[in-house]
Amino acid sequence: MAARSEPKALAAIQDIKSKVPNAKVEFIEMDLSSFSSVKKGVDDFLWETKLHVLLNNAGVFCLPYSKTAEGFEIQFGTNHMGHFLLTKLLLPTLISTAKACDPGTVRIVNVSSLAHNRTETITFDDMHDENGSKLANILHAKALSKRVKEHGIITMSLNPGIIHSGLWENMSGITSPMWEIAKYCFTTPEVGAYTNIFCSASPKVTMEDTGDYYVPVGVKGAGKMHKPSVAASDDELAEKLWEWSETEVAKHGY
Repeated sequence: MAARSEPKALAAIQDIKSKVPNAKVEFIEMDLSSFSSVKKGVDDFLWETKLHVLLNNAGVFCLPYSKTAEGFEIQFGTNHMGHFLLTKLLLPTLISTAKACDPGTVRIVNVSSLAHNRTETITFDDMHDENGSKLANILHAKALSKRVKEHGIITMSLNPGIIHSGLWENMSGITSPMWEIAKYCFTTPEVGAYTNIFCSASPKVTMEDTGDYYVPVGVKGAGKMHKPSVAASDDELAEKLWEWSETEVAKHGY
């Protein structure tokens, strides 16, 4: 379990083990807003020789404007660039794992959100749009799927639903009464994880579905293919983002 907060990660691991005593879960410190932290986290993991599922689930939301260590807007830098580098560094292990597995059992899953609909494109010379990172999650999965499909790896993106989590604590303009009402419209983190698990492990997802975008189905529905926004369906934009991202991580030696 990669996380930037050790106390929160250890608490989550303890909760898992209280329910599944034999579960083997270890904490790897990793801050997706820092390339050096991502690299160290990958180095700490790579004593493992196999990786079957990479779930790119880190995210920040509604933060005051700031920049990552590498100079990217904090939300785009964390939500997209951090995941892009993490996936790039782990790809050799994912590919080698896939060689010994049935096609489609090794997967890369990007967690996006409804916020991707609020961005019509990605402006590469002005990365200040906080919603662009969620669009980038879908485009990254789309471009990546074309590059790893030949290895039998499935790549997809998803919207887990509107979840009552700590992300909303940074939202300004919500008064206490409004927040109490809004919370009833949100789903729990447990239910919010269903689509993540479905995309990561369900045999109903096959190689034919690689590159697709999933949304929740009902209160306890696991996942359903859905057409994302026009921008998120743009193959040309996906390729442009891929090349731009490759160039940017290369500038920092990765």
